[in-house]
Amino acid sequence: MRIGTAFAHASSSALLTAAQSRLLATQAELSSGKRVTTPSDDPVNASQIATTRSSLTMQTSFAANQSFLNGELRQLESTVGSVGDVLAAARETLVAAGNGAYSDADRRSLAVALTSQRAQLVALGNSRSADGQYLFSGFQSGLAPFYQSGSAIAYAGDNGTRGVLVGPGLAIQSNSDGQGLFMSVAKGNGTFATAASATNLGSGKIDSGIVVNPAVLTGNGYAIRFTSSVTLDIVNTNTNTVLSSQPYVPGQAISVDGMRVEVSGTPINGDQFVITQGQTSSVFDALDQAIAALNMSTFTDVDRARISDGLRQAASTLEQGFNLVLAKRAEIGGRMNALDQAANVSLDREFENTSTLSRLQDVDYAEAASRFSAQQTGLQAALAAYAQTSKMSLFDYIR
Repeated sequence: MRIGTAFAHASSSALLTAAQSRLLATQAELSSGKRVTTPSDDPVNASQIATTRSSLTMQTSFAANQSFLNGELRQLESTVGSVGDVLAAARETLVAAGNGAYSDADRRSLAVALTSQRAQLVALGNSRSADGQYLFSGFQSGLAPFYQSGSAIAYAGDNGTRGVLVGPGLAIQSNSDGQGLFMSVAKGNGTFATAASATNLGSGKIDSGIVVNPAVLTGNGYAIRFTSSVTLDIVNTNTNTVLSSQPYVPGQAISVDGMRVEVSGTPINGDQFVITQGQTSSVFDALDQAIAALNMSTFTDVDRARISDGLRQAASTLEQGFNLVLAKRAEIGGRMNALDQAANVSLDREFENTSTLSRLQDVDYAEAASRFSAQQTGLQAALAAYAQTSKMSLFDYIR
């Protein structure tokens, strides 16, 4: 086989160039700390690296959302807690109002306190989050949910829920609708409500009652109608049917279709007490009812009975509102727990992805340094050999 001088030089040059390229590549790995910087370095690992980087970017977005939602939920929980504090203070005010020794002026001073607490509730209901959105307006996040409409407080929001994506397929609610928390509170004892008729002329009073047999509740309305000061009829107001007639004994339980109530005082012929089921009210209306009752003047036992009934009804609604607040705080606490769990999962995934990315692209410095040294030695040897062989030609042998 004949090897020409030109071919020998070209072949040696190509080998030297390849050796230099490998040395430079190793040097680049040592400098950057990455053994895969372009897809051509390792096509298989490059694809896995791209997928892992994409997952890390997604985890970074989830982490930002988690941080944002954590602040939102903490503010929401704090605000709902403050609502509970105001309702508790209002209940205490109503308890104090039941003091029989209080004068009309004393009760009016309590009405002023309730008016202030009502204003506090409106302000809390119109609270904003850190990003300026209203906490209790549902989807209408840019609209103040509570406003004065005539003499009452109205709701301008909806019952929509806003969610924040904190993990793959996992969105956690960031707000709470004011309709359910402030405006749709069960009246009475939570199942049914009792009230004295506004036309009563006696001094009879009715309590809030209890449910004794939920299985036989009908959902109908009922009336206790006094046919004299010592007799009464129990009437189903949906069918206008008299269910029973019985003597009246003050403080004695009166039972009807799974419910039990007590009437006390001195009703007269024509007086009536009503029982309604499934009705709701707002905490603002309950406070308005209490304020109106406290501003009434008392001249007779009938006046005192009306004030007492108004305060009792308001107190029952506020009690149910307070229970709603407790349930809402527990529900928000559950969301915060879910957020903590999502954050822990994200940290685990981030650690796994970071470890995978390091395994796929990071340089093993000990191995790369050893390889660099070997390649450097090899290149130096090749250069020395080429320096000797490049001088050789046919003329060197025929001189």
